[in-house]
Amino acid sequence: MEDRRFTNGVIWFVTALLLTGVSSFLGRFELLGDATNLAQGFFDGLSVVACVAAIFLLARSRQRA
Repeated sequence: MEDRRFTNGVIWFVTALLLTGVSSFLGRFELLGDATNLAQGFFDGLSVVACVAAIFLLARSRQRA
């Protein structure tokens, strides 16, 4: 994997999946009490940003090939 953009895109995609998992975990167990919905929204938003970054980087890596 010498293509830096592809590697970074995959890392961002895995990060997005982890953030989605954290959000689901918080929703299931409600560890934060009343602030659970706020934390879930925060992690969902970060997940969307990470997915957009992953798509951008993966598309850019494909154009170079």
